[in-house]
Amino acid sequence: MGQDDLHVTVNDQSRSRYGGVLALTVASQEGLIQLTPEAAAELQVTEELRIALPDDATDYAQLHGSLVKLCDSYGQYGRS
Repeated sequence: MGQDDLHVTVNDQSRSRYGGVLALTVASQEGLIQLTPEAAAELQVTEELRIALPDDATDYAQLHGSLVKLCDSYGQYGRS
């Protein structure tokens, strides 16, 4: 059923799906999600989603740590 893969939601559940994430990257003030062409079409977005991260260093460190844990739990997205 796909529920063992990352779940992506854009705005609300009407635009959501499991899987289709090629990469998840976190850099200084931005998160980047790269999607397959099929996932992008289904979600009605581009294949590359950029997410602004908080300016506050404490919030960034917490968010970064949470995303690393999430990615590590899905081996293919973990740190290299």
